[in-house]
Amino acid sequence: WAAEVPLRTARAAERGLHYAMILADYGNVNAITDVGCALHQFRAAFYGARLNVLINLSTLKDEEFVANARKELDNLRESFEQKFTEIIRKVEEKV
Repeated sequence: WAAEVPLRTARAAERGLHYAMILADYGNVNAITDVGCALHQFRAAFYGARLNVLINLSTLKDEEFVANARKELDNLRESFEQKFTEIIRKVEEKV
């Protein structure tokens, strides 16, 4: 399905926050603003991919696939926002 590629992109953006968390915790404090910039790039990638998934799902007739993809997308968004909020707080504390 056309929705699969942007769904993989959304997953990758959410997973990328794991590395941003490591850098926020243990990276060079002089590069902390780079972590903040990366966070916003991950956010743009995630939400851009999410929009593409949603538009592609609207054209599909496979109701089970659509329901599963929407549920996964909702779970990814919840996880993404939780991690993003935690990491950006750490970044802003170190600036």
